[in-house]
Amino acid sequence: EGRMDSLEDLALICSRQAKSSFKPLLDNTNEVRKVQSALSVLHRVGQILQAPHLMRQHLENGRFSEALKAYRRVLVIDDHCNIDLLNHVKAKAGDAAREARRDLESRLAQDKVPLASLLDGIRDLNELLELDVPHVQEDENIGKYVVGDQTINVRDHAPALSCLLLQAAYFKLIVQKTIEVADKNAHRIYEGETLVSVQGSTASDVSASDTAETASTTHPGSDKDSTAGISKGSKSSGNQWKYDVLDGRVIATIKAVDVVRSWLPRLLHIGTSAREEEKR
Repeated sequence: EGRMDSLEDLALICSRQAKSSFKPLLDNTNEVRKVQSALSVLHRVGQILQAPHLMRQHLENGRFSEALKAYRRVLVIDDHCNIDLLNHVKAKAGDAAREARRDLESRLAQDKVPLASLLDGIRDLNELLELDVPHVQEDENIGKYVVGDQTINVRDHAPALSCLLLQAAYFKLIVQKTIEVADKNAHRIYEGETLVSVQGSTASDVSASDTAETASTTHPGSDKDSTAGISKGSKSSGNQWKYDVLDGRVIATIKAVDVVRSWLPRLLHIGTSAREEEKR
């Protein structure tokens, strides 16, 4: 019995010694497993966590399609998610998506943007509107653009139709300005100014105005030299103003043709996009 008792005591001593020796190792192993599990989860959701930052970068560089791809990653986060970090990421991505919408709408409202960029903007804005972007209260003037005497709210129409309305408004404004300049020049010639002086001052005014600059596309025969050439000939001094007015009308017509030639294909392409969008 004494030997059995001593063996039991020895076993208890060995057990306590083993626990005191191996417990830190076992605890460390558990901590390592927890860290590895956390790293694995972070690796899986890493692209989701980076989405808002990537969207900002793409928007700053005008890469709207890439920004939309990044936003699609956060859509896997459920609205009833209990993880604050993921909810914060989704909220920030929503802010970036709303900023992208404003930037795209602003692009559609520009008359100097190339046609290809306009068509890309229409496509990207359509894709963005199809995504689940949370709605927040915004300034009531966001999306409203004034062109001449027209106010157009791009959010009242589909992107392609909004773009068409805005670009048509710019075209109308340019044509009106071209007609106004022609009438003003004719009146100045009637008051006694020469065609050359009128065209020179008009060119200075046009260079100072962005919209008028769009309308004054250069065309062979529309500069001062061609004006002087048109004005040459056998003209009596008393009827000189009549010939100058006629020459001014010719020059204005040439400019109007230039405006139509540059804007009509632009409007036709946008109109085609609007029609296809309506069919969908």
